Amino acid sequence: MTGSQWHRNYTRKTDGVATKYIYSQYRCRGRRNDVVNSCTQKTIVARVLDERVWQYVKAEIMNPVILERKLQELQEKQQDERSPILNRLEILTSHRGTIIEELRRLAVLYSKQAMPEYLLTDLIEQQNQKLQLTEAEIERLEEETTEPLSDEQILDLVSFSQKLEEKLSAVEDDFSAKRAVIDGLDVQVKVLERDGEQLLQISTLLNPSPFLGTLSHDSGSAARPSGGCARRRGG
Repeated sequence: MTGSQWHRNYTRKTDGVATKYIYSQYRCRGRRNDVVNSCTQKTIVARVLDERVWQYVKAEIMNPVILERKLQELQEKQQDERSPILNRLEILTSHRGTIIEELRRLAVLYSKQAMPEYLLTDLIEQQNQKLQLTEAEIERLEEETTEPLSDEQILDLVSFSQKLEEKLSAVEDDFSAKRAVIDGLDVQVKVLERDGEQLLQISTLLNPSPFLGTLSHDSGSAARPSGGCARRRGG
């Protein structure tokens, strides 16, 4: 879903005072008539979704005790996911060392002409292919593995939460500050529809398992200015 806005001017007949209303919505691009598979998902008033997401995000980060527990759980999960990769890397590194030793032995035999040259050439080529495949797999695994959160990082984030809690009112009054928090937590929102009711799946860096809740659709109200605080995924 993407954000869209339109403006409507209203002039009061009694005194001629003009007022501009800004309507902001999230809607799926598939609602257009020129798409192959049209989407029937209803549009969402932006302020309704933004407020629901922000309340969830506040609960995620504004309580230092809960934040610390979630960060420790995330750290443990990262360590568990990393462990088999590190074990595999250790095996592959040892295997690479064995291949290199074999290449050195073949090089000595080659220099001493202790075996027919064509046999040594074939053996060396085979070992080189093994070495290339092993090094490619090591490189792939090294790219996949990421350092888990350190205890120092957790302390820093908890300290940040405490400071943020003190300045919450200022953050809530600043759209850019709220957006920075949401981007930093990699908030992802998915809108679903079940039995005519719209549901939200909200996942964050701290809680990859989506939160599922209802969204009260309020399409009849004029939306306040909003650029869309939440990231959207397909509905």
